[in-house]
Amino acid sequence: MPKSEVLLRIKEAEKKVKEMLEEASTQRRRIISEAKKDAQRLIEKVDAESRRNSEETSRSAEKEIETEKEKILSAGKEEAAGIRKKASANVEKAVEHVLKEVEARVLEEKC
Repeated sequence: MPKSEVLLRIKEAEKKVKEMLEEASTQRRRIISEAKKDAQRLIEKVDAESRRNSEETSRSAEKEIETEKEKILSAGKEEAAGIRKKASANVEKAVEHVLKEVEARVLEEKC
């Protein structure tokens, strides 16, 4: 094989290697770009799921708080009603006691 043909084949081989390297580099950039896009989509999906879960947890906690608040208010109303009832009974007893004391003093003054 003549020297010029060998040199031509070497140049052709070098050209092929250069083209292959350029193609590999292009593919690498494309793969990296797609991977970044996929990662961004995944981040957005996870972020949306996280927001939904957070909102659901918040709504659930608010419901629990509201239920507990209603229980406390109900117990407070029952306790207040009991106190009112006792106070009312005590007022009646106090009035009776005062009336008896006044009546006793009036009777004492008459005697």
